[in-house]
Amino acid sequence: MELLPKIQPPICESEVQEVLCKALEEISLEKEYQEKCLLMLCYALQSYKDQMSEGRHPSDAERSHLFSRYQLLVSSVLMASLPRHFPEILHWYFKGRLAELSTIMGGEFDDDDLKTKMKWI
Repeated sequence: MELLPKIQPPICESEVQEVLCKALEEISLEKEYQEKCLLMLCYALQSYKDQMSEGRHPSDAERSHLFSRYQLLVSSVLMASLPRHFPEILHWYFKGRLAELSTIMGGEFDDDDLKTKMKWI
């Protein structure tokens, strides 16, 4: 049994813009959260530095562990916060932008024609 390719309906540019805006808002909220986490990391590193200046020598393993935990936290939060359909929306958005650029570079630039082409990505 042969599987038929999945035919995607055209996505309206306004839908793409709406999804991108919503996703960027969510990413901005996560960025604020990450800034708070980064501040906590700075405090922890300052504490590490203070311990060093007081003659106590925490191991490099502690510092390395702190950085690796922070990197893991950042990666997992960012990956979890992206909308599930975000890669597909980006694909359609950039496909539309490339089609527009191709039309302009090809010398086929007609405002009405371009608007018609860009109505549906």
